[in-house]
Amino acid sequence: MKKRAPSKIGLFLVFILFGLMGCSSQKALVNEIDAQNQGKNALIKLIVNGKDLFNKGSSNLDKGNPGLEYCGIWSTNVQGPQSAQGQAIKAFDSDIFRGNTVIWLGSVDQVSRSQGYSIKILQIELNSNDCGAFDNNILPGESGIVQTSVEDNAEVGCRSSYAIWFEIQNKTGETRSFRLDPWLIVR
Repeated sequence: MKKRAPSKIGLFLVFILFGLMGCSSQKALVNEIDAQNQGKNALIKLIVNGKDLFNKGSSNLDKGNPGLEYCGIWSTNVQGPQSAQGQAIKAFDSDIFRGNTVIWLGSVDQVSRSQGYSIKILQIELNSNDCGAFDNNILPGESGIVQTSVEDNAEVGCRSSYAIWFEIQNKTGETRSFRLDPWLIVR
């Protein structure tokens, strides 16, 4: 089977998803970066039921943790957009491309957003940097998004687990932090 980079159709689906969620600034960011890198950027989006996770979840979303049922992940992959929910997130792979940009962002469901819940990605932490994908093991968030570039000499085909550290805020300003561990594959 022939492998290909995420298509314009795939990115179009991303923009539709953002449009439905009211994320015009995120859409502009992805548009700008994609124009610079010929469509091989990786977008990884964490989508959570903010209210239920905030009120019922525990901070370390390990395998078997019921809080995983309130989480979903979506990314652009070689085969096109892919997603997983619940326990399947622990085995979810996101493709990243040497020399191109990776963006992690978060979104709460519409009901949670209408009740004042929000999410921001605090940082990405590599469990190891054996793939040589990034210049640091900790990638800090800025304005709730993490954006970085994959090293040109990263090992193609290498698979590595990592942690998404994120925070949910309720309408009173109280926050809770969470950790989720999916996987990356260098392409």
